[in-house]
Amino acid sequence: MGHYDDAIRIYRQAIGLNRRQLTPSPWPPLNLATLLIELDRLGEAETCAQESLRYEPRFPKAHFQMGLLLEKEGKYE
Repeated sequence: MGHYDDAIRIYRQAIGLNRRQLTPSPWPPLNLATLLIELDRLGEAETCAQESLRYEPRFPKAHFQMGLLLEKEGKYE
């Protein structure tokens, strides 16, 4: 629907709540990373994708999004 600012705000709230859990889920930061990649806000997206991978280092969807991000940044190595 194009309400990106609202979505970002809500994702950030979810990430804040998630961080308080004993075992945080990789999904909230990944969801925000995915949106930020689409909006070409790559620096912020990388931080979120890295947070997702800290929670679950073998999370395939986070690795996929990180790959898309690095491709957009031209970091092919």
